[in-house]
Amino acid sequence: MKLYMFLVSMFNWALGYCYKPVVIVHGVMSEADHLEDMKQMIEKHHPGTNVTLVHLYPDIESFTPLQRQLKYWKQKIEPLMKEAIDGIHFICHSQGGLICQGLIEETEKHNVHTFIALSSPLNGQFGVPKFVSSYIPWLKGEREKLSGFMYSTFTQDTFAISNYWKDPREEYYESYLDESRYLPILHNNPQSPRADDMAKRKKNFLELKKLVLIGGPDDGVITPWQSSLYGFYDEEYKIQDMKQQKLYQEDWFGLRTLFERGDVVMSSILGVKHIEWHGNQNVFKSFIEPWLI
Repeated sequence: MKLYMFLVSMFNWALGYCYKPVVIVHGVMSEADHLEDMKQMIEKHHPGTNVTLVHLYPDIESFTPLQRQLKYWKQKIEPLMKEAIDGIHFICHSQGGLICQGLIEETEKHNVHTFIALSSPLNGQFGVPKFVSSYIPWLKGEREKLSGFMYSTFTQDTFAISNYWKDPREEYYESYLDESRYLPILHNNPQSPRADDMAKRKKNFLELKKLVLIGGPDDGVITPWQSSLYGFYDEEYKIQDMKQQKLYQEDWFGLRTLFERGDVVMSSILGVKHIEWHGNQNVFKSFIEPWLI
């Protein structure tokens, strides 16, 4: 029996040695411990994997502007990346996906192997989730009436969601470009006066080995849900998919290059609500686990 247990433990150790470390980043109005279910699934199916839930900006602190958050997320995660000699995986839920993409773009010679964006508003958000407006009542009402407020200097400097608020109407495009402190920079939009180090950002993004995009129509928070797959509204609120976006067609930050390289995986999954993605067994087994290699 002792020999059997020893062999099992050695087998599990060997498996764990083969698996790359995983960093998990939470989203808005969440915290690291809320994604404990994802951590446990990884540890169950990939024994010995080093899985880190990053404890930073929990709950209402997640409203901190993203450009400020990114600095501290980077300080927390970079040491984990340096320790991962053979590379590391990111699983980033909701707003966390924007943090992770920013970290990847700003880190030269990073070793992020796979970036899994789990229902993240990667192409922006145009709508306030109910759980957010319950904390901030003045955000209730029609989204069309909020854009002037969202693009104000005060809001951009105090409220994270405004940093990726994206009104598709033409009359707000200039405001988005001029005032948004995060998303146009993340997208490497050449029209943004805030765009910086564009060639470096693109080069860093293309260091990724695999980009896994996961979302679905029953999410209920990401608006439109296709933003999790880099789709978005046109001016008439009709959905255009990733390949119809300028950021893809003109390859602003390397998304098209990565796709044509065969390294973008896109999954649209029915029946999963926003807070369920990281604990859903089917989502994990079918759409996440295969890429944690």
